[in-house]
Amino acid sequence: MEKAEKPFSVFEGKPYGDNHYALRDSLRARYDTYDPKVGELTVKQLASVKGQSGQWETEAEFFDLNFKHDHLKSLDDDDFEKGLLRLLNDRHKAKDYVWELRITRRLFDYYKGYGRLYNMAAQARRLEILFTQVNENEFPDIIDDKYNINRYFRYCRE
Repeated sequence: MEKAEKPFSVFEGKPYGDNHYALRDSLRARYDTYDPKVGELTVKQLASVKGQSGQWETEAEFFDLNFKHDHLKSLDDDDFEKGLLRLLNDRHKAKDYVWELRITRRLFDYYKGYGRLYNMAAQARRLEILFTQVNENEFPDIIDDKYNINRYFRYCRE
């Protein structure tokens, strides 16, 4: 692939926390297309990036699951949940706490959206533990995640 075909290669070899916002903004623009061809290309491009063990393959799968479930509506809820849980287990085995946090937060939001309170509470507990294992240099959105989780539970108590 030429450089134009590998837009994410600028992130190779850099810590995730340094790239988080640029990567997030790049992917948001692709989500907003609602175009299956853009989704397929994004998955291919993300998976081709060289980096830490499993990081970019996980990024590609995570994008694919969310894009197909949330935007294309071509992935049903059960397969979406199974895909996230599979990724979560894989990243847990690899002790990749940043990815564990990202996937767990997505599961929390998913369960909250469907009113699956027991599952949501289990993910909230997992997030509390992960919040102690990841810092804002590793994952800048942890600050927002902590705030939103705390705000949600404060609202529930009122």
